[in-house]
Amino acid sequence: MNFGMEDGLAESHFIFNSYLKDQDGTIYFGCPGGFYSVDTKNYKKSDLIPNTVITKFDILGNESTESPSENFSLPIQGIGSSEKLELPYNSNNIAIEFSSLDFTAPNKNEYTYKLEGINDFWHHTKASNRNANYNDLPPGKYTFKVKSSNSDGVWNTTPTELSFVIAPPYWRSNLAYFIYIVLLAVFIYIAFLLVQRWYTLKKNLVAETISREKDNEINRMKMVFFTDISHELRTPLSLILGTIEKVVKEKKFTLSPLTSQRIYNNTLRMHRLINQIMDIRKFDEGKLKLRISKNDIVRDIRTIKNAFNDFARIYEIKYHFICNKEEIRGWYDVDIMEKILFNLLSNAFKHTLKKGK
Repeated sequence: MNFGMEDGLAESHFIFNSYLKDQDGTIYFGCPGGFYSVDTKNYKKSDLIPNTVITKFDILGNESTESPSENFSLPIQGIGSSEKLELPYNSNNIAIEFSSLDFTAPNKNEYTYKLEGINDFWHHTKASNRNANYNDLPPGKYTFKVKSSNSDGVWNTTPTELSFVIAPPYWRSNLAYFIYIVLLAVFIYIAFLLVQRWYTLKKNLVAETISREKDNEINRMKMVFFTDISHELRTPLSLILGTIEKVVKEKKFTLSPLTSQRIYNNTLRMHRLINQIMDIRKFDEGKLKLRISKNDIVRDIRTIKNAFNDFARIYEIKYHFICNKEEIRGWYDVDIMEKILFNLLSNAFKHTLKKGK
């Protein structure tokens, strides 16, 4: 047990090894001005549990803000234990003072404190430092707890509490977060609409490009077809013109059966080519229909073959139709078959050299 001037001593300096204990248990200590006696029988340790109080709650000015605030104190007496202080976000530098209601030897009282929300361990301090400082506290809920002991080291295990809240800045408030979420949702929705519109425009552009390319290809194919048809028409027309010129020059205005047949075949060929041109429009309008009937395919092929006899004779091309049967009957469209065979034979004669086979 230690005793000092706070216990009633007038001297703080004692002579080394100057002490004595008598038979009654009284202890004597020598000092420059005399001696002190301590009757140990009369000493009794105080068991009184001290009450701990928070005496001051200071809000320190924040010089780092654009508008620095001044220091001010809040009245602790008007704050109930169930109430919470609400502080703005820029009042986050605080100082709390506390004390013990044991006045036997106040300088020998001890304290321990902590701030829940920042740390979970107790800070121990002496009576000479009865305050706690906290700087730059983030927004949140806090509870300050403090306990004290009397001059004889008896602790009050029930801490005194003070709760307070530091509100977040307006840009971090619940309303601000709600506005952020709404703006984000609007932005995402607008972005979705823009992407969807861009995709639709791109899709339409691709479809239009493909359609234009398809139309250009169809037009090119039509031009090729009409060019080929023109050449095909010129061949029978030349044959007919040659026959008529021969008749006019010889002044024989009667036609032999062979000449008549020749003119007829070439006229028939021209008629079929013109029908092919007409069928293109029907095909584009979806009006082209099949006319299937039962016919003799050998006879029809021979008729088509005879239409190219003059062409083969002029270019000295060996040209024959060989079939083991005189008649083969079947179901088919005569016009479609004639168009197919006329095209095949026309291309064959076109790419066959003179005196070929």
